[in-house]
Amino acid sequence: MMRQSNIQQHTMTLWNKEKPEENCRDLSEDNMHDTFCSEEKIAESSFYTPEQFSVHQNSKESTKTLFKHNEPNNQNDDLINFVKMCKQKLDRDELPANFDQWTVEQQHDHLMSNVDKYFPNIPASLRFILPGIFKDGDCGRSASERPGWLDVDKFRRGQKFAQNYYAGICIAQVTSLLQLFTLQDGLKTLILSRKSDTPYKAFKRYLSTVIRVNHWYLEDPWDRRTQAHRDIEEVRNMHLAMRRRLCSYDNKQIDAGSQILQLYCPLQEVLLKDFRDSCPVASDFQCPFTMTRTKSLNQGDMSITQCGFIGLIVLYPEQFGLHNVCDEDLEAFCHMWRGLGYLLGVEDRYNFCRGSLLEIQQRVKDTLEYWIKPNLSLVTPEWEHMLICLWKGLRYYLPTSTYRVHLLYFCNVLELNMLGLYKSLSFREKAIYLWSIFMFMYLARLPIVVAIMNAVTRRCLNLAVNFRPEKRHKLKKRSDENIL
Repeated sequence: MMRQSNIQQHTMTLWNKEKPEENCRDLSEDNMHDTFCSEEKIAESSFYTPEQFSVHQNSKESTKTLFKHNEPNNQNDDLINFVKMCKQKLDRDELPANFDQWTVEQQHDHLMSNVDKYFPNIPASLRFILPGIFKDGDCGRSASERPGWLDVDKFRRGQKFAQNYYAGICIAQVTSLLQLFTLQDGLKTLILSRKSDTPYKAFKRYLSTVIRVNHWYLEDPWDRRTQAHRDIEEVRNMHLAMRRRLCSYDNKQIDAGSQILQLYCPLQEVLLKDFRDSCPVASDFQCPFTMTRTKSLNQGDMSITQCGFIGLIVLYPEQFGLHNVCDEDLEAFCHMWRGLGYLLGVEDRYNFCRGSLLEIQQRVKDTLEYWIKPNLSLVTPEWEHMLICLWKGLRYYLPTSTYRVHLLYFCNVLELNMLGLYKSLSFREKAIYLWSIFMFMYLARLPIVVAIMNAVTRRCLNLAVNFRPEKRHKLKKRSDENIL
């Protein structure tokens, strides 16, 4: 039964208020970085609350658009390797008799047109992603183009929902990085960028992401006057830069460049044992991201990243403090991310957030069950290292728990039995873990608690944005000297 929404039904006016006074320091010189990509600068990156925020009514020109039609195309090798692998592993009797006489492109097109036949182990709800891993991650459309399916009121309702449950949504989206890190080629790309492999670098990168996403939750991202629109164009141009960089390397160079010299992974053996005891083993040809390697940010990467932004929210809202939400709210949240994906260059056919809420929830379930859980049993030392850097970077400014507590909480949400991880926790960490369950599952039922969580989160983010140079230098020094 649908539950009563606590989101007001009227059209919100966040897109039309007057511009607030600038009360925060500009961080445009700090070279902060987005989760999607490698190198970028934050412009006008002060962190605003919904009450403070408005459209920037200045005449500043939008970021110069560079992402159209001039990306490198390095996909021929990917197609050749994929077709070769399929010839070796698929039953040759199932392939057309003259298959070997076709060009590689014809062979690939045939396989992609018959995904249901040749790749039945991929969950039906996710088979659309396989062709997407061979498509450039940006389809090249204008960042100002509005799709015909866009419902502006629903998009705004999604923004309102995100602001009303801001703290819980932030925590869920950060938690989703634990699952995205299990995709090995994506993790290698992240390491190769060298922008989050220490706590201080992770602090800058993910603070940058939170700021950008906050802009997207507050402004009209199609309006060229807004910071949200400028952020969209900036992110797309950064994706292009990373695609060019990746395509200039071969796989051996990528593997060598994604090594971490000073790895910190104290629980590697414990985690592997727990995951292997709790997680299912993947079947052959079950996950497109493990069956073949591609060297570029592609449509499949963009689609699975969308899943990271909405997945835990639409499937487990109460575990992250989102109580008394109705299906319309969750559907509006997904509609918002469908629109943001469209703006970031995701083709409609590969947009993870298209379709009904039930369809999206099924995709998330299948992603977790058939891709993420089997991948957890194969996590590498680099996975734990990057997770530790992420969480220690967050603790520079958020009153959050240790990475071990949060990892255990994530595994509890997925119903994984992590006995070894639980035993590794100190008494204090076990108490924090139990408190986290109580806070999200019970205390957050009270609107006043949600309001306090939102206020504390926003205050902490605003303080982090305005860290003085001496504070940043101290954090960087501590990070460089010791990851502990």
